[in-house]
Amino acid sequence: MPNKLSFNKKIKESIEYANKFNTKFAFLFIDLDLFKRINDTLGHIKGDELLIIVANRLKEKIRKIDFISRIGGDEFLLIIDRLDKNNESNKLINNILDCFNKPFILDNLNFNITCSIGVSFYPDHSNNAVDIQKYADIAMYNAKEKGRNNVVIFDDKMKKGLMNELILSNDMIRAIENDEFILYYQPQVNSNEEHIIGVEALIRWNHPELGFLTPYHFIDLAEKTGQIIEIGKFVIEKAAKDLRIWKDKGLIDNFKISVNISPKQFVTDELISFIKFIMKKYNHNPKDFEFEIAESVAMDKSSNSIDILNELKKCGFSFSIDKI
Repeated sequence: MPNKLSFNKKIKESIEYANKFNTKFAFLFIDLDLFKRINDTLGHIKGDELLIIVANRLKEKIRKIDFISRIGGDEFLLIIDRLDKNNESNKLINNILDCFNKPFILDNLNFNITCSIGVSFYPDHSNNAVDIQKYADIAMYNAKEKGRNNVVIFDDKMKKGLMNELILSNDMIRAIENDEFILYYQPQVNSNEEHIIGVEALIRWNHPELGFLTPYHFIDLAEKTGQIIEIGKFVIEKAAKDLRIWKDKGLIDNFKISVNISPKQFVTDELISFIKFIMKKYNHNPKDFEFEIAESVAMDKSSNSIDILNELKKCGFSFSIDKI
């Protein structure tokens, strides 16, 4: 298939035609859903075979005046050219989705693959080639967030949401330095004996302008940007520090503190050494700590999560599984 260089040439030609004849074109960003599982399960050679099958199906569905290319991985770009109205593209977009209605056959096995599609229109959303591609990309990620196997057309709300995310992401960089993150502790109670046996650490963000933010407002963004790793370190150390204060004041005995570890943080190489360092720094017994992890992390055999679990368990830490 044509590469990104050829695609950039084509989009310039489409812009020139649209400007000259007062037409539109649709820009589609197509991404295969969960393609990584194919590579992880069957290997990259079979993954490449699947991409070839997908490419051939896609080429069969487009008109001669349209243009499709693969830009790397499992991502395809498509221009639906010379439109008078936006809804003229609906039929062709549905044809693209039809490519995925029948199974793909690899090694005599049927695989049901879906795709997520983001759509932007020239000149409705922008008269700039870079922005048109960016907006289709944003719409595609919105399709992923809606559960995949979706088509999403870009709108200004997404642009506003992206700007808000950018501002919030920048604010997160200085939030730890400025002591804006706070830990609250939810008691865990033995219902039979009616006394507190531990607490769960819950993070909140005291944003200087937006006020008090719960994890709902920033944790997903932190996961997306990778900032969750630094935030996770803060939570572990702050919980350990607070537990040491309570112990030194004689406020607790035989007490366990529960800390959530995000999937992205859990598979980092430095997690074990960091936890050991914090335990030594605040003189804690590992039996005082319980780490809550997502079920998907515990079940992921393709990563080093099992090795990390076993190593931390050997150290004396306990775990709980979050199925949500």
